[in-house]
Amino acid sequence: MLIALRLAIRWIEVAHGAVLRLALDTGLTTYDASYLYLARSLDIPLVTFDERLRAAR
Repeated sequence: MLIALRLAIRWIEVAHGAVLRLALDTGLTTYDASYLYLARSLDIPLVTFDERLRAAR
């Protein structure tokens, strides 16, 4: 069995309008803005090697 199938993955909905606004405000893709949105919403650190995403934190 794949280990990925045993992970405790939690699906969290994002506010698509807020993610789009964040993407437009920061110049990030909506994909990257989704991660930033979730980190801010959940009040957790965002760990990334992506320089643009790190700068937008």
